Amino acid sequence: MERRRDAAHRWPIALPAEDVERLAAAGVGIDERPVAALRGQGEELDAVVFADGAVRACSGVLIAVELHQRSALAAQLGVELAPPGPLAADAIAVDARYATNVPGVFAAGDASAGAPSVAAAIAAGHLAAAMTVQSLL
Repeated sequence: MERRRDAAHRWPIALPAEDVERLAAAGVGIDERPVAALRGQGEELDAVVFADGAVRACSGVLIAVELHQRSALAAQLGVELAPPGPLAADAIAVDARYATNVPGVFAAGDASAGAPSVAAAIAAGHLAAAMTVQSLL
């Protein structure tokens, strides 16, 4: 999956007011200006350089991501997509057995609806494989 910018997916992504308030209360600043560079020595971050030339000292950043399908295979197979969520714009809808709406087509990992992580993708892939084998028996 990759993040891309098109007419349907614009940045910055607005946060609900209650999330902005919770972040502010926790001392987390939000700055949605375009970033030109991250600056630091070696693997240490010490500042963000914005496209307007401004520099902001920091030791870490949190970047919003939105996952997208990398290929047209899901659309070509006619599988239904899950409603867009905070992390994935076009995840494949699956049931508890990782089956899609198309018989014999299963999806797992970051391609399907669920929390994107390596551990979750490995577990989902294992279960989807088992469900695929079970469907063939």
